[in-house]
Amino acid sequence: MLGLFEAFQVDSNELFGAWSVYDPVAWIGFVGALLCISVWVGQPLNSWSVRFSESISIKHLKETVVAETSFISVWVILGFLSYEILIYATNIDLQAVFEPLGALAILLAVVIGFVPSCGPQIVTTTLYVNGLIPLSAQLANAISNDGDALFPALALAPEAALKATAFSAIPALFIGYIAFNLGW
Repeated sequence: MLGLFEAFQVDSNELFGAWSVYDPVAWIGFVGALLCISVWVGQPLNSWSVRFSESISIKHLKETVVAETSFISVWVILGFLSYEILIYATNIDLQAVFEPLGALAILLAVVIGFVPSCGPQIVTTTLYVNGLIPLSAQLANAISNDGDALFPALALAPEAALKATAFSAIPALFIGYIAFNLGW
């Protein structure tokens, strides 16, 4: 619920009344991130294969959901953390980096879309929300990315997964450049 408020740019801290001065939403997020990391790190290395080789039961389903959710959360955290550390450590002016790209930003966004996982796509969305890349680049990235679904596809049929990913570039570039030419 707090995440939904934040997505609509509502200050969730105000829900905590007098406690809002302590930024409780950031602390809840921090504790949640630590919990996800600890669940992910606490998984045995063969846990994924073991869960799927055994018979399906509610217990295994719950364990799988918790493990996979923490895995994805850790990658999202790492994506944001990498972005923030890069900005903090290098003092890069991202506006100066992305502004001269113009139409090349769409091609870059499509290439980022090829990276499996949702972390790079979340960073791309962050760039868009901060006004650093145009909507056309965000659209192209959204079309070209397979997110976390690419991991099992690569494991089961790598050649087909790579072809499908490459083919997704065609509509991504087409829509991206149309949107760019429309001023988006």
